[in-house]
Amino acid sequence: MSRIRELFVQGDRLFDHADFEGAIKIFEEALSLDEKSEEDTHAKEVILDTLNQARQYTHLVMLRQLLAKFPDSIPLQKALIRWYLDQSQSQQATELCDNLFAQLDKQGSSQQPYWLRVDVALKNAVPTHLAHDFLFLWEHVRHPRGKQRFLARMLATTDVRLLPVFIELSQHHDLSPNIQTLFKQKAESLQLLQEIFDTELGDE
Repeated sequence: MSRIRELFVQGDRLFDHADFEGAIKIFEEALSLDEKSEEDTHAKEVILDTLNQARQYTHLVMLRQLLAKFPDSIPLQKALIRWYLDQSQSQQATELCDNLFAQLDKQGSSQQPYWLRVDVALKNAVPTHLAHDFLFLWEHVRHPRGKQRFLARMLATTDVRLLPVFIELSQHHDLSPNIQTLFKQKAESLQLLQEIFDTELGDE
């Protein structure tokens, strides 16, 4: 077994035991060596992927340790939610986001992270607050380019679970007729998509 593959086995063992910092050092050493075979090249590709995972989990461990010391820290809670979103662990992000808003409501804070809740809602198809948050942010985004990007993000979703949101927005008179029409068309496309899922692509 080559030195690169030996180091991979050592680092992988540390990774499995949640010693992410130790695994990172081993993997970095392996990546610094020259390959001597195709097996070494493949091993390096796997090492690089696992190294990235180890770095991500190291960040998670750090966030959890800091939150253990400062459990009410808003920036730390937001960072943890972002971590779960980046890792496509949307359910955890949703639960943490709900807890954060409950904490802020209890404190009577006016600084609500609506952008974060929109990100969570779109990623996890949570319709509960999305229409409200969109309307609030739409009113407060002043720059046209910002509104363009925000509208494009909303319209990019293809998750039929958000259909009620677009129906509600299509009927909201605080939005311009053109924006209402856009949301009406989006709702119709999601309705059609749902019909296709039910009639043509459903489980037989």
